[in-house]
Amino acid sequence: MQKDKQGFWDKVFERFGIKNIDEILRPIPEFSFRPDYWLGALLVVGFVMQGITGFLLLLNYVPTTANAYSSTFDIINKLPFGSLLLNFHLYDAYAIIFLAFVHMFRNFWQGTYKKPREGMWIVGVILGLITLGFGFTGYLLPWTVRSKSATDVGIGLLSYLPSWMTSWLHTLLVGNGTDAEELQRFFDIHVILLPILLVVFLGLKLFMFDAHGMSKPPKKGAVTEEKNDRSGISWWPRGVEYLLALSLFYISVIVIIASVFPIPLGPQYSPQAAAQYTPEPDWYFLWMYQIIKQSIFGGSNIVYGIYLIGLLFLILLIVPFIDRSPMRHPSDRPII
Repeated sequence: MQKDKQGFWDKVFERFGIKNIDEILRPIPEFSFRPDYWLGALLVVGFVMQGITGFLLLLNYVPTTANAYSSTFDIINKLPFGSLLLNFHLYDAYAIIFLAFVHMFRNFWQGTYKKPREGMWIVGVILGLITLGFGFTGYLLPWTVRSKSATDVGIGLLSYLPSWMTSWLHTLLVGNGTDAEELQRFFDIHVILLPILLVVFLGLKLFMFDAHGMSKPPKKGAVTEEKNDRSGISWWPRGVEYLLALSLFYISVIVIIASVFPIPLGPQYSPQAAAQYTPEPDWYFLWMYQIIKQSIFGGSNIVYGIYLIGLLFLILLIVPFIDRSPMRHPSDRPII
């Protein structure tokens, strides 16, 4: 009995990289010097830029129903480079969500969730949910008709679920149910709770990444077993130069887009204006919106659409335990 328990913990320690750490910042494999291997690094750069721009916005934003819109308007129109700052923060958030999806599908396609990286995949999915949480909570803060209406629709979906599943979440999001409480809760979640969760899980992901290293390109007919190879190129100077080049390119693209295509603020929220508006979520939630809109989920059946979305996320989370084949190449696992 003792032997089985010890074997179980050995497996846990192996998956989370605890047994593999013997140095910090392992050398970089030669095969990894191509952009698709650095999507995770670009996501970290994006989050750092979100923290910097978010802090600068916090110096001027007032999270109250009376001042949220006007303070956002003042940032755009009165603060030097305020429009660029706000639009960079917005486009950087869009880029993070887009890159997170690309990063996930790339890793799924290459089977990098296989042993011993199951833990990295699970933590990565959790980080993806945290990223969507940032998008959902940040969307409300400008207090426009569009943002408030779409957010209320999202919150309203919780009413279709059993109270034992969502009562705590409803309390977390809206508190006593007033507009002022809702805005304050979303602000607190966006700038306090989610950043803490991000730092914790991102730190865990980076720890496991350093323990297991980059996954080698999949080869047809080859299994996933890999030795913990620590040969490669040192971070200084080539690794740092490569990361710096990608980071500056990423930041430059966001700056250009934010400068050339600033997104208009839109009208301020009021119940009268909201009554004339058809709410629609931002682009990264449209796939959920389209599922719920299907006629089969009309009326009270909408709850089954919500269950389906939850099931999709659950399947995504447990992919490493569904696909148990040791093969990684796409042609060796056509069904999955």
